[in-house]
Amino acid sequence: MLGWYIFVIFTVVPQVLAVHTVTELDVKKYLGRWYQMYASESVMVTFERWSRVRHRGLRSQRQRTNGDVRGELNVIRGYAQPTNVTGQLMVHLNGVRFVAPYWVFKLGPETYGPDGLYQYSLITDNLDATLFVLARDVNTFRTEYQQEVQDFLKQEGFTKFYNMPVATVQTSDCKYGPPPPQ
Repeated sequence: MLGWYIFVIFTVVPQVLAVHTVTELDVKKYLGRWYQMYASESVMVTFERWSRVRHRGLRSQRQRTNGDVRGELNVIRGYAQPTNVTGQLMVHLNGVRFVAPYWVFKLGPETYGPDGLYQYSLITDNLDATLFVLARDVNTFRTEYQQEVQDFLKQEGFTKFYNMPVATVQTSDCKYGPPPPQ
């Protein structure tokens, strides 16, 4: 009987509770460097506090420091596989034994840089238990998109202790490594 409950929790409940993912995702406009602006407490506590994050489209490389912005730099690499649903990917990280859902549920305008890349991306999982808010440019996000994103997240129910947005440290003291090769 316990097995049946677990089956329902992981198959039926996500379909009822989950946000809808984007209907269009142009991978070319998703490639490049991203900065993590917010993450949910569930993410911050486990591995993202005092972090700066960078994603490379379907290849991923995350960089973060331990303890504070001047701490030792750690890098984790991986890749994302698309599923049969637009905006829903599965992320494989080197050294991690499980695959994680990576659901893009909102994208910013396609106005960043000469190639018209997405300005920001909002990511969750199939249970809406985690949250990542990524931006192309820290200052532009703060001045032009932060309030819009916060209002949207509140409207979508990212207000619970485990999925509400918690600011990631992004200051002039942060040091960023070079982007990985394309």
